[in-house]
Amino acid sequence: MNDLELLTTEFENYFQHFEKQNYLVSKSPVGWQIDHSLKVIINIIATLKNSNPDDYKYNFNLKRSLVYFRKKISRGVGKAPKSVRTFDKIT
Repeated sequence: MNDLELLTTEFENYFQHFEKQNYLVSKSPVGWQIDHSLKVIINIIATLKNSNPDDYKYNFNLKRSLVYFRKKISRGVGKAPKSVRTFDKIT
């Protein structure tokens, strides 16, 4: 099984906790987190599919370099674009 299939299986295991919420972890319930993660995956795949490697030009970015070095994004620092946020009730 590849990583994406394993991740999908892991999401399926969390469906039973769809409406649960832990305010110490997030203001959003598990269902919202699953929806958000799936939207991110879909957008990344679409972007990769439509990208042209010849158009890429490297630009140094200190924040990006720190994230790659630390291998994590500090809580409360990142902000998701509207395309991967859900404002409606998830069912």
